[in-house]
Amino acid sequence: MANRLAASFILISLALFLQLGVGNITGLWFGFSLAALVAFSFYLPILELIFFVLFSVLILNWKPSLSAEMMFFTAMPLLSFWLRKLLPFRPWLTNIFFIFLAVVVTYLAFGFGIIIGRPVVFLLDILASILYGFFAFKVLSAQ
Repeated sequence: MANRLAASFILISLALFLQLGVGNITGLWFGFSLAALVAFSFYLPILELIFFVLFSVLILNWKPSLSAEMMFFTAMPLLSFWLRKLLPFRPWLTNIFFIFLAVVVTYLAFGFGIIIGRPVVFLLDILASILYGFFAFKVLSAQ
């Protein structure tokens, strides 16, 4: 369990670094941390998942107020945690589905203009998030 916790900390730190680094350099804010947190929902107990979600929110939104985007960001991995057993697919496929759903719903709720105005960015975010989430899922499954 300690290995899984350490791997989770490394994975979320890397995801946050990539998300903030790529976003600051290119202006493209991919959902690496959201994808990692959805993957965590398949392997971590609820208290550890909440810790990593709150840690990510603190890093991504260092302001003292909580925005609607961050509340949504907080809810998606927790929903994934409670709904993961309801789908009849293999866990890795359910993980990909939840990451896809989280990214799409995030854009529909907070970035619909990007879907219409910059569809390539939207599709790149889906692809990058799924790839990182699948990577995180595989690392945690090996622990």
